[in-house]
Amino acid sequence: MSKRIQKFDNFDWIDLENPTEDEIKSTSFPFEIDENLIEDALELGHLPKIEKTPDYLFIILRAYTADESEKVIGVQQISRVC
Repeated sequence: MSKRIQKFDNFDWIDLENPTEDEIKSTSFPFEIDENLIEDALELGHLPKIEKTPDYLFIILRAYTADESEKVIGVQQISRVC
């Protein structure tokens, strides 16, 4: 797993690449993120969503990439809690 953390004034961006379910849960533990939201983030193909709780804003986005030489479009899922 690749893990990068970028700190901003109002939030921390945690970038996990190819994490296991256990790695995601251990990373989310200090932030007390609802387990149902973690399950949503783990579900491949989950629709984009925004969910506001009293403590944070949880966002799942899709990011599209294209490789012109291969004429292929890839889809990645992005989840954010702030």
